[in-house]
Amino acid sequence: MSESERSAAKATQEPQESQERPAAPSGARTRSSPGHSSPGHLPGRLSSRWSARLVPRLVLVAVLVIALAAGVRAVADRVHGSALGIGERVGNTSMDQLLINMQLWGLIDRDLAPLVEYVTLVSEHCGIPIPSNYPALGSDAFRTGTGVHAAAVIKALRKGDRALADRVYSGVPASVLGREQRIEVGPMSGESNVVFWLETHGFEATKERVARVLERAKASDRLLTSDELERLARE
Repeated sequence: MSESERSAAKATQEPQESQERPAAPSGARTRSSPGHSSPGHLPGRLSSRWSARLVPRLVLVAVLVIALAAGVRAVADRVHGSALGIGERVGNTSMDQLLINMQLWGLIDRDLAPLVEYVTLVSEHCGIPIPSNYPALGSDAFRTGTGVHAAAVIKALRKGDRALADRVYSGVPASVLGREQRIEVGPMSGESNVVFWLETHGFEATKERVARVLERAKASDRLLTSDELERLARE
């Protein structure tokens, strides 16, 4: 093969550069349609004819949420997702997680409290349980039984500073979703956990009562239930 023939063959094997998309008009508004979450008026983004729809497989949902939210900040004005990430195969972006991250990034400003009812209804009707450690909306999201964590949250709550309590150990403020910080009692708890639980449940935090509850908690291998704590408080 001659030198010219080798050069021609190499040129045909090299990938062609993708053509640059035409710029969308600045200040374009979005159109609402079923199944779409639109951040509304995003000046400088692409118009609604451009849509960021990422449904890759076997990729962490957290990465997808970040990628989609970053896409909104950069070029897109519409993104797609599904309730609790339910959909064909795996890797579908959870609409609820996407909305929460867009709110934290300042891309939207909406009341997200209905998300709690939304995911609960989806879970019930689709037969898909919500994991206890599901971000922001799982039962463990704003629940702590660890002494150090609880002590910091309790100090903020006693000062009446809910905003601080929401941010001490939470990446997502509980108040954004209409939820509250929950102080539990278990083997990793300290005295402050017990005192706070007793006071918020109508029991006087006497030394004997606190010691009794704390002793039982330290002997346990899990968080004590509300019924267990109430029985101990009444003994």
